[in-house]
Amino acid sequence: MKTILTCLLLSLCTLAQAQKNNLSIQIDDDTKYMSIDVEGTQDGRLISYNQRFGVAGLNERQREALKDRVLDSLGVRGAATPPRPEGESVTIRCERCNEQMRLEIYGTGYTLLHEADSRKERAATFPMALTLQPGTYRLVYRQNRVLQVQSTFTVKPDEPNVVVIK
Repeated sequence: MKTILTCLLLSLCTLAQAQKNNLSIQIDDDTKYMSIDVEGTQDGRLISYNQRFGVAGLNERQREALKDRVLDSLGVRGAATPPRPEGESVTIRCERCNEQMRLEIYGTGYTLLHEADSRKERAATFPMALTLQPGTYRLVYRQNRVLQVQSTFTVKPDEPNVVVIK
């Protein structure tokens, strides 16, 4: 009986310790926007943080410093930050995309929302370079708030991946 009670208490302690540090950190940086999502518990403290930063004018060192400051402020700097997954290079092209445009790309574990107005912005949006995991994605393109294109495309490994919006 004593052995069973000891094993039960040991199991409960192990379970409690495992729940003490259960943290998910996801950082997406496409050089225009950086989103930082931290969910879970660390040292018994519940953390739920989701923020998006405009980083278009920052270089890589400045973006890294921003990420470090956020993780420091949350007290999770020592937590293992998963490396950004490597993927396939994808180029999105559009010859006639101008004025007010909105591009949405959805895939498993991936969402991109890009809005631009060529009448106000000097920098060209296209061609747009992305790094995506192999798989199927859904693309939605609106111009002046009117749906123009809704389609799917497949990213294949070790092949040139070019998506043309017509």
